[in-house]
Amino acid sequence: MQCFDVDNGTSSGRSPLDPMTSPGSGLILQANFVHSQRRESFLYRSDSDYDLSPKSMSRNSSIASDIHGDDLIVTPFAQVLASLRTVRNNFAALTNLQDRAPSKRSPMCNQPSINKATITANSRNEDWIVWKLRTEKKRGEERRGEERRGEERRGEERREEKRREEKRREEKRREEKRREEKRREEKRREEKRREEKRREEEREERRGERREEKEEKRMIVKLYTSDHLIQDGF
Repeated sequence: MQCFDVDNGTSSGRSPLDPMTSPGSGLILQANFVHSQRRESFLYRSDSDYDLSPKSMSRNSSIASDIHGDDLIVTPFAQVLASLRTVRNNFAALTNLQDRAPSKRSPMCNQPSINKATITANSRNEDWIVWKLRTEKKRGEERRGEERRGEERRGEERREEKRREEKRREEKRREEKRREEKRREEKRREEKRREEKRREEEREERRGERREEKEEKRMIVKLYTSDHLIQDGF
């Protein structure tokens, strides 16, 4: 028996438990065993199975394709969308079945009985999947935020180290400048001392010359006095 799927076209080789549609509704019931088995296999696998690396995706795709064939939904996001579509279609179909008379059912295929407990379980599974994805997203955002804060701290440390290095270089330049100024001051003092010493030597030399002049004058006066005394008969 074949049923027409509005999303995927005609699906061949499906059992009466596969998704059915009512005329004019355009809605699909996908609460079949294969889908439940696929969702349960996704729900109860370990966190390592959610690895989205190319190698892991290739491995999961090859394994699942052997089990489910063309109906495989690989990524968790696709699982979420498929589960949401299933819940939506089941709810819409349940509402339409309550409103429509039994004579207006689809002649193409028989409508399966909708179990409210199954819909509730699907909703719970859907909530768990959404919670899991939100948790993973939150953890990823926290990791990225922590990495960003760590990078900012490292950048601040590098800037602080650069400021300290510049401060050390500035202090070194100031110290060299002070030493250079000190050497210049010492040189000026030394030149001043030499200048004072030279002036003192010049003054001492002039004093010596004046003493010699005085001594010469005294000798001249003494000789002149002795000549006059001799001439006067003393």
